Amino acid sequence: MGIVSPIVPTMLSMKIFKVVLPLLALSVFPTMAPAANSYPLSNCVVSGEALGSMGQPIIIHHEGAEVRLCCKGCVKKFNADPIKYLEKLSYKPPQG
Repeated sequence: MGIVSPIVPTMLSMKIFKVVLPLLALSVFPTMAPAANSYPLSNCVVSGEALGSMGQPIIIHHEGAEVRLCCKGCVKKFNADPIKYLEKLSYKPPQG
């Protein structure tokens, strides 16, 4: 079979690495795991409609904040004045 260098990973070690690394990351950095239903609102920050009432909510990210909107029409309104709507999420954009 030959000598396997410890530097050259084997197929088995790569498979183990792909499984173990994410589990290790979650145990070391548990806050990185997405929390189920962690979004603070059940209504669209733009229209006030219930999220999901017009189909799957539209999820956008603005300066690190996740924003869920009820429909595509609200995306344009949100982008016109994001600070106004981010206040409803108690989100403060980074200064500087």
